[in-house]
Amino acid sequence: MGLDAVELVMAVEEEFQIAISDSEACECTTVGKLVELVHSRLRHTSKGPCPSQHSFYIARQKLIEITHIPRHQIKPDTNLGDIIPRKKRKKLWKKVTTALSEGVFYQNRLVRPKWMIYGLIPAFFVLSCATFIFWLGFPFSLAIISTLPVYIILVMTTQLFASEFPAEMSQVKDLIKLVKSLDSRTWSEEEVFAKIKTVTAEQLGINESLITRDAKFVDDLGAG
Repeated sequence: MGLDAVELVMAVEEEFQIAISDSEACECTTVGKLVELVHSRLRHTSKGPCPSQHSFYIARQKLIEITHIPRHQIKPDTNLGDIIPRKKRKKLWKKVTTALSEGVFYQNRLVRPKWMIYGLIPAFFVLSCATFIFWLGFPFSLAIISTLPVYIILVMTTQLFASEFPAEMSQVKDLIKLVKSLDSRTWSEEEVFAKIKTVTAEQLGINESLITRDAKFVDDLGAG
């Protein structure tokens, strides 16, 4: 896509607060095809379900604002670990989740690496055995109880090294469940067409009368 076409797609995304992939944009060779695509992403009736595209758009915009990741790198299946660097992960994760949940920090915070979690249990039993052997004849059950405070301290200390995303919150699409502000407006196809005409005219600097459903963006409207 040329620069004009890319800017037009971004303007449409912003206007309707939806996400349009590059492959989908390339298939929208006419105004009518773009209208159909956009309309399919919006709520059609007040009782209908709200498409997740609006939520994904908001999640992607927040990620761009906070992490400065290029738009094309953020897709629904993108792993959060690939776009949020480990070095600043705690700070950025808190910013992203707080922004998406309207100021409420998401409860499922970063977790410790699995090897660290699994390593704590053997460490606890080794410590208990060491206590038992050191005080020979000391009941093993009491040895376990006496080392519990140390285990709790270890758990709290290792929490400082939490840097992995929770399993249920590992991809960009998982952020959708955090979004609180969903678009409740309903759209008819004619309303979508009217709005796209206005956006297209502004972006390409042409008269709205030239914009019909059959008009081709490149050949007829000059979107190079």
